[in-house]
Amino acid sequence: MLRCVRVYTDSRGQVQAQEGTLKYDEAERGDFTTAQMSANKVFFRHTPAGLASAWHPDPNRQLVVTLKGHLAFETEAGQHFEIREGDVLFTEETGGKGHRWRMIGDEPWVRVYITLPQDAVVPFMEN
Repeated sequence: MLRCVRVYTDSRGQVQAQEGTLKYDEAERGDFTTAQMSANKVFFRHTPAGLASAWHPDPNRQLVVTLKGHLAFETEAGQHFEIREGDVLFTEETGGKGHRWRMIGDEPWVRVYITLPQDAVVPFMEN
């Protein structure tokens, strides 16, 4: 199952992170699948190695799937976590200072963004 980290704004207006996975159900041919989700846009992004971001909330409710790279994240609440190849970042920050990240190692960060409508149900399960 894919590791998923949810970044969200709590009831006090502070950005937090939750470790989890996406929920899968049995499907045909012995496969497992998540529920289908609506998407607004899909695009890819490439960031050269060695960069970092300032504090920011994400502009959209979205899934960010890392295809290549290794990053260290920090939330406004002081939580630290890392994202690696194959991890899914689920962001739904609605306020607060947001999060920041810095790249680890000498690989670029290659990822796909899937922006979500506000009513899209993401099958996130907290660990």
